[in-house]
Amino acid sequence: MKGLKRTALACALAFAPLASQAGFEPLSEHEMGDVTGQAGVTIELSTAVTIDQVEYSQDTNGSVLLDDIRIGGFVDGPDSNVDFRVLIDLEDSGDARIRLSPMDFAPVDAHIAVGSMGLEGDAGSATMISDLDMRTWVTEFDIFARVEDLDGETGGSGSLDMSIEFAIENLDVNFDVAAISLEGFRLGDAGSLSKLQDEPYFPDVDSVRLATDAAQMELSMGAGSALSDEDRDALRINIDSFAADMWMPTINVGGESVGSVAISNFSIDNTQMAIYGRQ
Repeated sequence: MKGLKRTALACALAFAPLASQAGFEPLSEHEMGDVTGQAGVTIELSTAVTIDQVEYSQDTNGSVLLDDIRIGGFVDGPDSNVDFRVLIDLEDSGDARIRLSPMDFAPVDAHIAVGSMGLEGDAGSATMISDLDMRTWVTEFDIFARVEDLDGETGGSGSLDMSIEFAIENLDVNFDVAAISLEGFRLGDAGSLSKLQDEPYFPDVDSVRLATDAAQMELSMGAGSALSDEDRDALRINIDSFAADMWMPTINVGGESVGSVAISNFSIDNTQMAIYGRQ
């Protein structure tokens, strides 16, 4: 159960600042007993998040900076809230299912914007990506917190399995490091290319259409070993499957359009990734 306890703690820490800002009151022991005695727990959240800067530093070797981050909705305007429910259910095995779902029948609309991402050090600074603005729909986001790790063993850190169905309505971004920018990038399920090329992709927020046209990704995450060294601990991310069509109507190089690109049936299967620090 250690993996589940750690997952529960992480969820609690993640939601604590939002709960404080929204004016939520802590539950009494009696009220908490009423909640935990139910078949499952539902958390409803309406929020918009802004972050001035995120800085990752490594000793004195410089920093990676993400500036002007905004997360919210877009159907009711660029500064509107994103509204969703989080459903949590426990299974007899000790596993937990955490599902992100819409407040109503429509899918969850999410607007993600990042002003810039760059590097800063003693020798100077550089901007790698700027003016990222993405509008995306999420029709399904299931997280399974497992008591078993990626090798099927219990009593350790556990693991997370994730199933995501999403579509990108529009993505604009500048890759300053290569003098390339994309305008109007769209992504949907394999076989949806002709619909991606429509203008706009989802004119009526048709959730039935989204359920069939959303790209699907299955992945798992947990502690494990490096791919090249079984004795080195690492964060393992396994992408079991991902399939999508992509439409890039405008690609600019050096400020001038060089045309468009359409990608059909982009597929990733049985892909493994290990992330660990160097000494």
